[in-house]
Amino acid sequence: MLAERIKIFFDLDGTIIDSKNRLYDLFVALTGIDISFDEYWLIKKDMVSNEDILNRFLYTPDQIKSFRANWMDKIEQPEYLNKDQKFTFTQDVLETLQSNNYELYLITARQSKERVKVQLQDLDLLKYFKKLLVTEQKVKKQYLITQLDIKLSKNDFMVGDTGMDILTGKRIGVKTVAVLTGFRSKEQLLIYSPDFIYNDILEFSKNINSSK
Repeated sequence: MLAERIKIFFDLDGTIIDSKNRLYDLFVALTGIDISFDEYWLIKKDMVSNEDILNRFLYTPDQIKSFRANWMDKIEQPEYLNKDQKFTFTQDVLETLQSNNYELYLITARQSKERVKVQLQDLDLLKYFKKLLVTEQKVKKQYLITQLDIKLSKNDFMVGDTGMDILTGKRIGVKTVAVLTGFRSKEQLLIYSPDFIYNDILEFSKNINSSK
């Protein structure tokens, strides 16, 4: 009897691709606030929302509401998505995991599944994933995973850069892996008690056997 293939659910932004330029550039474009890239991400790493940053600059509730609407409208437009880059190690990691018979899934809270697909094609990453799961801002990641016709086990993994990714993994009963390439600090991620925490998915892939 063949052994069940280990499944790995990868978050997208901050996990397999670097979206920081896109998010920073849009924030500055919409607000005109004079804040450097490093300053912005130092604040964001401490789980400060864009709305909280705007409050610091005395934005009114109506101005914040307008900002939020404009953000959602533009954040996945091609002109901004083109600012995303895959990490230097992403391709090799996915290639290695796939060739070693791991079953890879991509799960993201993006709005548009079609734009996710196009972006992954452009980055030459689509071929590694058995299935794309996109919430389209309508359902939770947990729901999409539980709707798959697959059997999950404690040997499977959820890999992401946020507390929500860790919670999702715990709720579906798989091992949780937090990476530090995204939008949260190590201290913030440890609050959610991931099973493992690594600098990036390259470190995860090198230690995957000891993480089982």
